[in-house]
Amino acid sequence: LRVIDIPERVFSHEELQVYIMEESEDADEAAREEVPVQDVVSDDEIFKRLTEEIYENLDVAFSNVTSYATIFSPFRETWLSNHEEVENLEGKYSPDEGKIDLEEYKTDINKYKGQQDSFATIPFIADVGIFTVDSSQLKDELMPSPLRMMKALKDLLPELMSKQSTSLLSCLEKIVPVIERGPEDVRQFVHKKNTVLEAVGNIDKYKEEQAHIHDMEMLMNEMSWTIP
Repeated sequence: LRVIDIPERVFSHEELQVYIMEESEDADEAAREEVPVQDVVSDDEIFKRLTEEIYENLDVAFSNVTSYATIFSPFRETWLSNHEEVENLEGKYSPDEGKIDLEEYKTDINKYKGQQDSFATIPFIADVGIFTVDSSQLKDELMPSPLRMMKALKDLLPELMSKQSTSLLSCLEKIVPVIERGPEDVRQFVHKKNTVLEAVGNIDKYKEEQAHIHDMEMLMNEMSWTIP
């Protein structure tokens, strides 16, 4: 908490002047010296009432601030969840049979884009009763979370494209030369025939993988992400 203002000193308050004003008569002076002014003030009913009201109002004010602070709880939970997810993102999208679930990938992109909009609503500062709650530093700490997740998805997608493309090209590099080369003997003829049959049997799979790579490229273009 920062001190915004300092209230008037208690002993200079106008309602207490009767206790501390100077008297010319010695009897009154002697009487005042016998009882310390602090004790006189502490026993005063008005002082007791005002003090109690101050404590009660401060208690209510702090309670209101505590209640207000609960608006940050969902953002904290999201931050913790993102922190765990970003560590496991690559494992989550390890290609299954050479492909990833692009629909799930798009869902995650939309989720983190939505988080960016949501986190942008975190207030920088707010007046809560007599207190001013400055949450600007908290916002600065929380905001990078969805941005970090989006960057992780952006960096991962071209890596996945590269892995799938490399896998497909590696497979085709073994098949195409055999099909294109003329057999010179029976052994090569049989090998070529078997290779052609294998290629024909997998042609739909190759086309599917090629289309999937194209869809990944289209997603990169849709998000305006540069392909490295």
